[in-house]
Amino acid sequence: MSPVDVDAAPATFRPTSDLSQETLDYFGGDDLRARVFFDKYALRDPRGRVLETVPPQMWRRIAREIASVEPTAAKQAEWEEKFYWLLEDFRFIPGGRIMHGAGNPKRVTLLNCFPAGTPVLTKRGFLPIQHVLPGDEVLTHRNRFKLVTHVMERETEEPLVELAVFYLGDQSIRCTPNHRFYAYDPSGSTRWVRADELTKGHYVKVDRITETIPLAELDLLDYLDGGGLEEDGSVYTAMPYVGGNGAVGVKETRRVKRRVALDEQFGRWLGFFVAEGGVTDNSVYFTLSKDEPHLAREIAGLTQSVFGLDASIQERADQPRHWMRVYVHSRVLVRFLRMFFDGRTESHEKQVPQWFLRMPQSIQKAFVGAVFAGDGVISEKSVGLFLANPGLIRQIYTILFRLNVVASVRWEGMLRYTKHRGMWINVGTQPYADAIKAWIRGDFAVESTLVEVDKNYFYKVLDGDLFIKVKQVTYAAAEIQTVYDLAVEDDHSFTVCWLGAHNCYVIPVRDDSIESIFDWMREAARTYSLGGGVGTDLSVLRPRGAPVNNAARSSTGSVSFMELFSLTTGTIGQSGRRGALMITIADSHPDVLDFVKVKRNLTKVRYANISVRVSDEFMRAVESDREFPLGFANEHAEVSRMIRARDLWSELIKGARDYAEPGLIFWDQIKYWSTSEYNGMGVITTNPCSEIPLEPYGNCCLGNVNMACFVSDPFGAQPRVDWERLEPALRAATRFLDNVLDYNADKHPLPAQKAASLKSRRIGVGFTGLGDMLIKLGLKYDTDEAVGFVDQLFERIKNVVYDESVNLACEKGVFPAYDADKHLAGRFVATLQPPVLERIRRHGLRNVALLTVPPVGSGAALAGVTSGIEPIFDRAYVRRSESLSQETFKVYHPLVREYMARFEVEREEDLPLFFVTAHQIKPEMRVKMQAAIQKHIDHSISSTVNLPRDATLEDVERVYLLAWKLGAKGITVYRESSREGILITEEQAAAQSAPATPVVEERRAATPRPRPKVTAGRTERVETPRGRIYVVVNEDEWGVCEVFVHSLDVEAEGVGRLASLALRGGIDPREVIEQLWRVQSKEVAFDRSSSGTVVRVTTIAQAVALALGRALYGEDFRPDKEFPRADVLPAPVNHVRQQTLKFAPNAGVASGSEPIPEVGIARPTNGEAAGNSDHSARMEFIGICPDCGAQLVHENGCAHCPSCGYSKC
Repeated sequence: MSPVDVDAAPATFRPTSDLSQETLDYFGGDDLRARVFFDKYALRDPRGRVLETVPPQMWRRIAREIASVEPTAAKQAEWEEKFYWLLEDFRFIPGGRIMHGAGNPKRVTLLNCFPAGTPVLTKRGFLPIQHVLPGDEVLTHRNRFKLVTHVMERETEEPLVELAVFYLGDQSIRCTPNHRFYAYDPSGSTRWVRADELTKGHYVKVDRITETIPLAELDLLDYLDGGGLEEDGSVYTAMPYVGGNGAVGVKETRRVKRRVALDEQFGRWLGFFVAEGGVTDNSVYFTLSKDEPHLAREIAGLTQSVFGLDASIQERADQPRHWMRVYVHSRVLVRFLRMFFDGRTESHEKQVPQWFLRMPQSIQKAFVGAVFAGDGVISEKSVGLFLANPGLIRQIYTILFRLNVVASVRWEGMLRYTKHRGMWINVGTQPYADAIKAWIRGDFAVESTLVEVDKNYFYKVLDGDLFIKVKQVTYAAAEIQTVYDLAVEDDHSFTVCWLGAHNCYVIPVRDDSIESIFDWMREAARTYSLGGGVGTDLSVLRPRGAPVNNAARSSTGSVSFMELFSLTTGTIGQSGRRGALMITIADSHPDVLDFVKVKRNLTKVRYANISVRVSDEFMRAVESDREFPLGFANEHAEVSRMIRARDLWSELIKGARDYAEPGLIFWDQIKYWSTSEYNGMGVITTNPCSEIPLEPYGNCCLGNVNMACFVSDPFGAQPRVDWERLEPALRAATRFLDNVLDYNADKHPLPAQKAASLKSRRIGVGFTGLGDMLIKLGLKYDTDEAVGFVDQLFERIKNVVYDESVNLACEKGVFPAYDADKHLAGRFVATLQPPVLERIRRHGLRNVALLTVPPVGSGAALAGVTSGIEPIFDRAYVRRSESLSQETFKVYHPLVREYMARFEVEREEDLPLFFVTAHQIKPEMRVKMQAAIQKHIDHSISSTVNLPRDATLEDVERVYLLAWKLGAKGITVYRESSREGILITEEQAAAQSAPATPVVEERRAATPRPRPKVTAGRTERVETPRGRIYVVVNEDEWGVCEVFVHSLDVEAEGVGRLASLALRGGIDPREVIEQLWRVQSKEVAFDRSSSGTVVRVTTIAQAVALALGRALYGEDFRPDKEFPRADVLPAPVNHVRQQTLKFAPNAGVASGSEPIPEVGIARPTNGEAAGNSDHSARMEFIGICPDCGAQLVHENGCAHCPSCGYSKC
């Protein structure tokens, strides 16, 4: 069967993510390589069925597809075989999108959706997905409620997946095949898995409510709809009547406690009413069996304790089966219950208010115990509950999960005594049944804990979360139907039938938009959706403070749009597609200092790489310590100022050492050596990993020659480069990538990208495995001998590749924008050997540029070689076991393993010196190696210089200066642990696992400074959608120290208390203002300051932010006009009641010289917000692999995972 013959696949072949033994055997048991192939590159059909189990099937598919653009059948057959030879044994590794996409049947849909009727758990309860609205809060996979921002719908004809799991009975979930669920997979990891890739070996996460609301009591007056009277803490109603002889009187109802405590007694009484209760117009009653007098007495006692009402117990011998009833005669209680249950008090329709699902667990235990006591089926080993009320059963089932009880639920037909279809809950696992029995007895101190039990394979407990085993995955018949999806803020997930499902992401379009910026977003999103990456430069945008022609008065600046661009990338990139973004800015742009610092707040711009385009003029200004001009000018705005070059340089160095951002691109070097600076092909920025400078709408076409494959007699007496095979491989690779341009021509997301691609025919023949090649040749990477050898090697490679482009020009024609005179005037072309130059003069070139060194990442892991031009990162890695034990074990780099086996070397220490690793190489030698290769690369190089943990600012500065002086086009420096968790070698892992020696007071807890006895401040009245509030802002000798909020809304006090705690804990008031202002709602109130400035306020939190801002910046503070970003607001000044700062986006006021109080969190400096501090950097988690949870490694200019092969690039 052909690897792409989808229809011929066996009908019984099911979607799976289980690694096949055939795949593992092909890679000689190397689980990492096998997993990278199987998970990332093996072809699957539209339903997720694996069609390729070994690489030769993939090589044949790719070879056939890329050869298909040849003009004749004979040529296609010829080049299919030549390309297969090229790909075989990983001699050539195409870019990941080529490996995955060539010949891949289209299987991407725009939305991952559920059909109408699918129940979604919201704060309003379970709602059909089509009834969920923007503004609803839904339970997410993090067991918390988050806001729905958008609801999407579309029509589809595709067959839907039907997912069934154990414990949910016949509650199957239908969804589009690509919708993802959070699952534990057979390899032992937890991750998001497509529905059509789920198997019976998967366990899907159950979402549970963990939030508890602080509701202490109910006021019965609130439930009497204005008709209640109060006296001595009780409520009653009174109704006039006319008696005999026309006498008028007033009939009063029985008194009921006005305030009902929400405690275990109330929960117990409510449970009995749900199970056994009903109402008439005048009474509340409970129907019990004559065998349950103890329950009757308990209900009567609870009624007196909870409501202050007496109850009567009446036996009814005339009733079948001898029932008894408990009566409570109280119209007030009847009215309360009807309002409490929203008018639905019949047995088949009762449901508790949705807020009850978030009540304290002790109250819910009392409730559950009473329900099971009243309607449960109790046996020695299990407990069960049947109710002809599916809505209530779902609520109780949700509560059981919250109480850590594992239960099953199933539909049941109408039983003998019911008129409505019912549902069963069954608790058949002993520890959970015992807990419910304790609650039935009234022992609410008993806790249920999620534990795995012997011989129960239907669920797993991982880190306190419950995962339920998949029972079956099938397909429903195809039909035209409407399907829906939700966009959820922050967690990007929601709960469907108690299971955690991923959502699609949407970036809402806000007002005050700029057409070109939002055009960029639209085009970038489309590019990401089809697997592309994007680079953009911000230098064309006006800087912060420049005038604008709209209501904002001044621009927020180019940096303010970075988060928007980043979110666009993350939105697409995290939905199963690969979004990648590079943002650059010129060193002369007035916003460059803001740009350099933006990612020091580790919550900002998370989905983009950033680099500064550095000029030779700037570098010379740094060397001579002189001023450097910043400027921006267009027809709308002009801004200019001078800065000390070394001030910007110091921030660049600090960013590189402490945050690994931004990178440096030596832009004058790129422009100087560029081969495309004519006919509209001039480069303006780079691709996301910076190895390809690009023109507008230019794109990358990349593949990598595996240099490790081309060594004769490796480790022998006379090892040498196998040019007899390397040169044909270089020529075939050049043709292969040129064919990809034609194969992909109609697959570009944007017409402009297609036009740019075919106009220049830019390709990137790249290289990987150089570190392994040098080892096989016996050359130590960090020696002058190795650098000299590599210089000569790439000199020859350059000429071979360019010569092949001439051959293609002769056969197929030059690239459309080719201009012989202009191209031959380029400085790079002039470095070619005279015979090649002469051939170019006569025949031209097929491609405007041809060579690069990209990050190879997963491709190198697949081939089992070093990445790009990097040395071995480490001789051995620490990997986690895929079993539940998660034990670690040592995995050798493949070439190290091969050498040790061949020469019977038992210890790493006995390896030859040429097995040098990245951490053992002096940074200067890494720079020299990159510079030697760069001379022969017409594009650029993505590579990383790894520095030790104790590297200083001066060490980083030396690397940067040396790279510039040696002619590198860019450089990436990575200091170990500059982002905690990215680099981990075997030695570090051992150090991390060793017991730590306690260090006294190495890091103190954050302790707020004491409140002084006397403070001074101001009180301001602010209008909010919830009514008028009063905000008191006080300060001590250190500045603003507390905020009091007086409001009828008791939760408003919590906002003030937390703000005060943050302020006295040393948090910058600007950060407090920004965070409070972010709390928004759809309600609006308008508040006018004492100066007449009107501000839109949507929440109490925003009102507090407004009052705090006015205290600091005066009455004209307008956070609704210009978002109050902490890094834009002026620095606060102490004793602000005597001083008023002018509020402007670019205002900056130096703080006074008062001493900083001793608090647990250091007070941030004026130049940076609190989020930019080194303290924040220690909390960074970006170095964790999103696929397997292992530590990422940063090499070849990109983060990738040595454990599973994931690559960020």
